[in-house]
Amino acid sequence: MNYSVISIMDLPDEMIIKIWNNLNNIDVLYSFVGVNKRFDTLVRDQLYTRSIQLAEKTSKTNKYYPLSDSIIDRYCLYILPQIHHCIECLILEPFSMERILLSCHFSRLRKLIFIKINGDFIFRHFNSKIDALFFE
Repeated sequence: MNYSVISIMDLPDEMIIKIWNNLNNIDVLYSFVGVNKRFDTLVRDQLYTRSIQLAEKTSKTNKYYPLSDSIIDRYCLYILPQIHHCIECLILEPFSMERILLSCHFSRLRKLIFIKINGDFIFRHFNSKIDALFFE
């Protein structure tokens, strides 16, 4: 039998996007930003950059966990500075929230969702701002 080898680079854009649509945005951005000019163009589509969840949800327990430090480092140092102007929604967990929010200016950010937070977190990070909003 004669087998031919096909690389992902041989696939048309539409097929690559169909494959990527079966992955979560975190994996698509992490894996394909900076690979080459073609993938950079494809991965910067609003489908992948408008809303970004930077926490991992397990399918077994349905719970959220922080991403590893190496993944957060790549996002904060390389990926977010390139796409920050496209992001409208960030979904974050408390462990890496500060690093992510300080990594760049999110000029189009309209929605910020915190998952897995407790009362201490809210009190520590938002108490003075909440007081200013409701008690002036």
